[in-house]
Amino acid sequence: MNSALIRRNSVEESFHTLRPDSDDHVRSLLAQLGALVVGEGLPQVLELRYFGSLDTFDAIRSGLKELPGSGEWPVSFLDGAPSPSGGAAGIQLHTVRGAQVETIRLGDAIVGRAFRDGGARYCILGGVGPDDLSATSARQAEATLLRMEAALQAQGMELKNLVRTWFFLNDILGWYGQFNETRTRTFRERGIFEGYVPASTGIGGMNHRGAALLASALATEPAARDVGVTEIPSPLQCPAGSYGSSFSRAAELTGPGFRRVIVSGTASIDPQGRTTHVGSVTDQMALTVNVVEAILRSRGMGFRDVSRGNAYFKRARHAVAFGPTLQHFGVPSERLLISTNTVCREDLLFEMEVEAVLTR
Repeated sequence: MNSALIRRNSVEESFHTLRPDSDDHVRSLLAQLGALVVGEGLPQVLELRYFGSLDTFDAIRSGLKELPGSGEWPVSFLDGAPSPSGGAAGIQLHTVRGAQVETIRLGDAIVGRAFRDGGARYCILGGVGPDDLSATSARQAEATLLRMEAALQAQGMELKNLVRTWFFLNDILGWYGQFNETRTRTFRERGIFEGYVPASTGIGGMNHRGAALLASALATEPAARDVGVTEIPSPLQCPAGSYGSSFSRAAELTGPGFRRVIVSGTASIDPQGRTTHVGSVTDQMALTVNVVEAILRSRGMGFRDVSRGNAYFKRARHAVAFGPTLQHFGVPSERLLISTNTVCREDLLFEMEVEAVLTR
């Protein structure tokens, strides 16, 4: 387990990366999770994401039910095995201590949690998806965006308050174009292109609900002058909007005493928006890492400042063979979850996202 902390005033926000430390993957993860959240004076969970093979979902779900307070957590179970034999890749846990936390519900569903730190109000959404699983994928995407909007409206926010989104799409290669069209239309209708466009990841994989997609998000409403979010361009890539994807390559969220750089899902794409190094996972990894590092350096940070991240490999054999080599590129692999997930283009073999933090 590895943890990164943002401390400001009396509030401590933490990002925990839990990876199996024994052959019994599920039991190992649940033991680590229990050690974090069971007991007096421990942090409150803002969101939990689990990555693993589909056959492990029931065991993780059963284990979560045994943990006090888990019924208030936004949870996503995402298909992302760490190897060809399956198993659990790990858990990403977002927690806060020293703040009053409010649970966000839509009907009977837990879809988010909110807290304040004196400088801003934050909403963390997780496991957000459509109600009608029989609808077309595009309709489910539209419904998911509207449910995200409804969850934010329950906190007095709107889609314009989004800082960062994650979309986990089942059969991503079959309908990613439709998803982008739906997102772009919704963002245009809400006036999002008039200002900041959220950083984002769109990655392929099934989920525990059997929905066409599940979403997570971070939104904020500043309450002080030193709090805000700005887009960060990628020094080595073109804007995603150049080829029809409505997201920012990266963003910087500033708060009282900290700067948080959020790098969107990044793959081996050249400045013209074309896939490079087709067929070579090693070369695609190297370019991706260089692109991410250039973004961090542009804000005075590096991989040493990474608080959490994901490394998505298209093929499970690559995840096993090349996951450890990320360390050679300077990437802190202990703060990454390495999983098998389909990337948004047939010829992309690898994608990575990270967040980094500097406190002052």
